[in-house]
Amino acid sequence: ILPACCGGIIWPSFHSPLQNPDYNASLSFALKCFSPIMDQETARPNLEANNKIICPQDVLEKIVSSRMPFPVTFKMTAAPGGGSCTHVGVLEFTAPPGVAYIPFWIMNKLELEEGAVVNFETARLPLGTGAVLQPHTPNWDKLPDTRSILEEHLRSHQALTVGDTILIPHRGAIFELSVVTVSCESGADVPAIAVADRDISVTVLPCSALRSSGGPGRTAVVHHNLQWDVPEEATVEADEYRFFTFVVDDVLSCRVQVAASPVTGSDPDVYVSRDVECPTHVNFTWSAQDAGAVRVTLEQPDPDYVSGRYFVGVRSYGHAGTFAVTVTRLPVSFAEEEAGGHMLSGQQASDGVICDNCKQRVPAASAATHLASCHRYSVRCGACGCVMQRAQLEKHRALQHTKFACDCGEAFEQAELIIHRREECRLRLTQCQYCGMHLVYEDRGDHQNICGARSTSCETCGKSMPKNQLQYHMLTAHCDEK
Repeated sequence: ILPACCGGIIWPSFHSPLQNPDYNASLSFALKCFSPIMDQETARPNLEANNKIICPQDVLEKIVSSRMPFPVTFKMTAAPGGGSCTHVGVLEFTAPPGVAYIPFWIMNKLELEEGAVVNFETARLPLGTGAVLQPHTPNWDKLPDTRSILEEHLRSHQALTVGDTILIPHRGAIFELSVVTVSCESGADVPAIAVADRDISVTVLPCSALRSSGGPGRTAVVHHNLQWDVPEEATVEADEYRFFTFVVDDVLSCRVQVAASPVTGSDPDVYVSRDVECPTHVNFTWSAQDAGAVRVTLEQPDPDYVSGRYFVGVRSYGHAGTFAVTVTRLPVSFAEEEAGGHMLSGQQASDGVICDNCKQRVPAASAATHLASCHRYSVRCGACGCVMQRAQLEKHRALQHTKFACDCGEAFEQAELIIHRREECRLRLTQCQYCGMHLVYEDRGDHQNICGARSTSCETCGKSMPKNQLQYHMLTAHCDEK
């Protein structure tokens, strides 16, 4: 019995076992297949991130009339001849008659043109226990908590087939992993497994040299590993970036300095982050954007300075050229020596004069000289009050007082944009309160509803309950316990 809310549009809300040993009915048919971009009225961008398709309503009617258990898995084979194949589930039954909308990566795997005819037949796959995956680019290995990312993404898959390419969107990038092998409960060598509503063991091999499987604008970003105290040179075009990475093991024993200096022609700017793997002038945690050689120092008690992997983006502002990047450990005891400028004694401070241009106090004896040179070589920004060399004013205005668009569509000046991305943007990253996985803020509800419903056990009494009830249980059942 189908619930009334189904209406022949989406899957029923219940799940019957796919592998029913007493059920032998099968279903086969052929449909013209198109990628999601051809589905103008009901485009589904999330179709690319799983292995589910959109079928016409008459397929649902055939499934129901055949009394087949849900959810149904179909084997897809390019017609005619039956070359490569894959296995898919169904997301919705809203496609026009005789048509199916399928992910672009399946179009690539089966080497299909838009409108190509594909054979579908029901398949009963063995229950999966494990899979071996291999990323296409080394950037995957630099992500934090890849286990949680895979666990979250594989929930949207109904089956895994050897040779498939899994597309994982994360933090504005798309990562591709190939299915190398799969394993099932019987231990037999099988080409595909069922993974719906199952936890499987996943092994990720080192990056291969596989070529990206497609989609416009999908280019791999290479991060060069920085070695301590070893300069890394890069030659770039004007306003082009090079990205680097390094790891800090112990933040308590040292500060870290990331420095960039021009070698020929360039004006390097440095952007550093732990959360953004490709930091730029519109998305970073730390930055240095002065003219010439620049440096960023990471040190305690900055709460963002913690152990782990850091990402560096270096941009050659306005000019093509070569720059050198160096990451260095600095002793913590030298922190107070970073401050530059004049250190005045108490008597000098009381006798000093405030410069009307830079607003710094200078000794009275040298005030006339300072005032003359300060007005000649330095200028105050009328927007923010910062004082800088006159040659830097144009760059300062371009970077810090130009409005840049956030991914959410709002526009801010640089400093406001960084705060917006971190604290206000609906697309900012946050953590699941139950599993700690990073996810987009506006999507946290769906994830936490699923994650909070998962079972856990109270460490005090051993009682089993959903995760979202554990805190209440601790307050009501164990609040008086020492």
